[in-house]
Amino acid sequence: MDAAKKLGIDVIITDHHETQNGLPEAYVIVNPKLDKKLESLHILSGVGIAFKLGHGFIKYGRSKGYGGERFDLKEGLDLVALGTVADIVPLTGENRILVKQGLKVLSRQHRPGVMALCEASGCQTTIKSTEITFALAPRINAAGRLGDPLAAFNLLTSSNIVEASHYAQILNDYNKLRQEKEDFILNEATAVLALNPDMLDRLSIVLWGEDWHQGVIGIVASRLSKLYNRPAIIFSIKGDVALGSGRSVTGLNLIEILSECSSLLDRFGGHPMAAGLSMKSANLPEFMASFEKLSQKNFEEKIPPQALDIDGEIEIGDLDPEFFNSLENLEPFGHSNSQPLFLFRGLQPIKLSPAAAVHSRGYLKDYKNASIPFIAFNKPVSSFPSSGLWDVVATPSMNYYNGSSNRQLQIVDVSE
Repeated sequence: MDAAKKLGIDVIITDHHETQNGLPEAYVIVNPKLDKKLESLHILSGVGIAFKLGHGFIKYGRSKGYGGERFDLKEGLDLVALGTVADIVPLTGENRILVKQGLKVLSRQHRPGVMALCEASGCQTTIKSTEITFALAPRINAAGRLGDPLAAFNLLTSSNIVEASHYAQILNDYNKLRQEKEDFILNEATAVLALNPDMLDRLSIVLWGEDWHQGVIGIVASRLSKLYNRPAIIFSIKGDVALGSGRSVTGLNLIEILSECSSLLDRFGGHPMAAGLSMKSANLPEFMASFEKLSQKNFEEKIPPQALDIDGEIEIGDLDPEFFNSLENLEPFGHSNSQPLFLFRGLQPIKLSPAAAVHSRGYLKDYKNASIPFIAFNKPVSSFPSSGLWDVVATPSMNYYNGSSNRQLQIVDVSE
């Protein structure tokens, strides 16, 4: 900003984050969160706000006779859908509309970059929000986390499939490296917790390491938060500076807690459930103690147990085409619009086997001999009951592969 100002360049900033440390001296800052009257727009992602700004420019230009009549902004909704789902903002209100319409454009794969990335990541032809979450977004984000973010930009703006395929492969390589570094930090973090079991008596997790890559600490914080059901902040140490990323659980607003620790921080910002921060490395022990004390106060000494919000109890035989058509009408699924969870009772597991390193797959059969395949992510075979019938909480879905479609269950939890 300072360099642009010295060169006489007027800069317009669009943003959707909470502001904590003052505002830069820009020509214009477009951020709905700066105005409480715009509360209905507070859920917009960064790309959503950029889209609204572009829409405003076009409407104004047309009203003044400046042209733009032939420009169809709807053709950019694929990028809006991609960015909105990747940013993990609520898929409600205007976000739901933007993503639902954007997925239609995205599925056309009219951009060479989208086509190449879908091919590289093994996406199905019809792209849904789950494909963005688990296949497209991680690869796009990996460029910024570990390498050159211009690789993602070049992919999405490429005009030919050969060039796009080149950048898609680069993103694939970045994503593999991201997974390796993420697993390295997660293994070290869980080892620290295993060697110091008293740390799991606390209501928060704060850990740091000198060789922990800054680009993936947010993902590790998210995984630890889900694994141990408590807020987690992970720091990467660079000399006398600690750069951190935090993830929270329901009931604790990270921004509010960090505000109370602000005397120890150089800067922080983000959302109630996810935040970034930095401080002097020497402040880490005091910050850990302060964050734990505030977490205990927030939760009144005890974190509520994780609970599954089950939408209904059904049988395998209920999963007919009409059921899946109704389910499709509820999409897009994501933050604040989760996939429905259903309870299936008395199922017999068949052919339970490992899938990759930490996943499982197999079949489930009910008392009517109806069967269905299942996949269970981040649940190794050893985590399942070794005998007896299972009561299963799962999300039904259609699995599209090699031009065919088959129903399946994605298991969330199991009990005997």
